[in-house]
Amino acid sequence: GRGIFICVDFDEKLPNGRSASNVPETTAKQLGFLFPYLLNVPFSKLFRADDVSAYYLSLRFALEDRNTMYIFSVFFSVISEMLGFLEKNWQIFVDDIENGTIDDRIGRPKPEIREQLQAIIKPNPERATELRKEFEKGFDESILKRIWPNLSVIYGISGSIYTPYSNNVRKIAKDVPFDCSIYGASEGLFAAPDALNNENRLLVIDSCYFEFIPVDDETQVLSLDELEPGGEYELVITNQSGLYRYRMGDIIKVEKYLNQCPYISFSHRKGHLLSICGEKTTEQHIMEVVSRMEKEAECKINDWVVYINTDTHPAHYTLAVETDDGRDMSIYSEKAEMDMCEINPIYTRFRHNIVINPMTVVNQVKGTHAAWKQSKIDKGVAPTQVKLVRVLDNKEKYDFFLNRLVKEDGKNE
Repeated sequence: GRGIFICVDFDEKLPNGRSASNVPETTAKQLGFLFPYLLNVPFSKLFRADDVSAYYLSLRFALEDRNTMYIFSVFFSVISEMLGFLEKNWQIFVDDIENGTIDDRIGRPKPEIREQLQAIIKPNPERATELRKEFEKGFDESILKRIWPNLSVIYGISGSIYTPYSNNVRKIAKDVPFDCSIYGASEGLFAAPDALNNENRLLVIDSCYFEFIPVDDETQVLSLDELEPGGEYELVITNQSGLYRYRMGDIIKVEKYLNQCPYISFSHRKGHLLSICGEKTTEQHIMEVVSRMEKEAECKINDWVVYINTDTHPAHYTLAVETDDGRDMSIYSEKAEMDMCEINPIYTRFRHNIVINPMTVVNQVKGTHAAWKQSKIDKGVAPTQVKLVRVLDNKEKYDFFLNRLVKEDGKNE
């Protein structure tokens, strides 16, 4: 059956002119001849990010096909944002299907793309009536099965920082199983789930030779049988393509063992902070934004922390800063967004396609980071072992730092 594949072509070029992209996009280009048989979108090529809204294109054809069988993306964050886009704009989609039109408010195709789309789009009032009836009942847990009765699986990377997004999708996807995807990279295949709805993955022990560096003791290098459930380790691989004891920079967590094979989950990327949909924002990116903000405001930013804010659709980064004089830094949100686009070109591409909302800046109560350090010391952590918090990646940090933001009226929360 046919389904939704959410992917756009960014068509990056290396200095020598060769095309370069990530694995899904590269593979999709090679398999384009199969698209008409596998995808709702009836074309044999990926559209570029600036051709048309990827969400509109995927949903426009999928909604018209009540037999849509699957939703596929690399990350669950993209699926969550696409479905949020649908909830916000379903009336426009239904009107377009009813009238055989393309609404510029959410479609925005280039003239040549509009002509190509319009040639195959026909009015379908019967399907529009069916969709309108179901959408007017509300976006409850059954909505996806009501508009697509044969929806059989939703596929994407889940777990770790993507768990909130898969949870969002689950709220409207009752009885639809999740395939939480493999864990791999260009360097190799590392782990795969052995069951649907399972965010933990079994290590694929014959794909590479694996070694592990404990996060809390980088003087050790451990083998497969020396890992402890609950421990976090940096992944080191040796593969048949010539990588020898290659440090991936990925931090994995060992959940448990099945016989002698560990279930692992991806914890975080060493040296990376956050990624909403694959843009890989690093600490260096945010530090440069902060540095430029300091110069613009002519002040000293004592500390900062960044997190993915899911209060909007799509999600966005929020940067909470703590200054030496307690001034209002939220007025520099637009400047921070412009700087971020300049510093991280991949972020810019996702912003252009409205897969990420603009970055915002908020004010942190003065002394928050010092209070965090003291709270750790009070619990028995040695002062030299209290690490700087730069990203909110667990409930404890969220509760502590978000409860110490300055309200819009200037008073402390």
